[in-house]
Amino acid sequence: MKIAAPVVLANIEGKQKLIVSPHFGRAENFAIYDSEKDEIYLLDTELPERGKGRFFVSLVHNLGIDVVLVKNLGPGAFEALRSSGVKIYKVPENIKFFEDALSAFLEGKLKELSFEDICEEGHGHHEHS
Repeated sequence: MKIAAPVVLANIEGKQKLIVSPHFGRAENFAIYDSEKDEIYLLDTELPERGKGRFFVSLVHNLGIDVVLVKNLGPGAFEALRSSGVKIYKVPENIKFFEDALSAFLEGKLKELSFEDICEEGHGHHEHS
């Protein structure tokens, strides 16, 4: 199983840490956990100027990702991921680091997102800057 999350790299107390990005389509990196190899690797992406969400959806599909862990996700990316068989789980605000989100998922503590969850969170009306 491959589990991925959009992440931001941060230097905290001299160590590189992976922070779960607050928005799927704006992350510059993806952390991927491969359960067969029991390793986490970082995928640095060359992002397009527009259509970042669609870009990530195709990337997830091409890499054979089974599960995506997100803080927030727009309805278009949600539908595209779900239609390609990817399961999407919500990372609560109190979980900051990818390793902690991964542990929570593996322990069965994260909620699988539904389209209704996305709509309730107000992602149907994005403001673009």
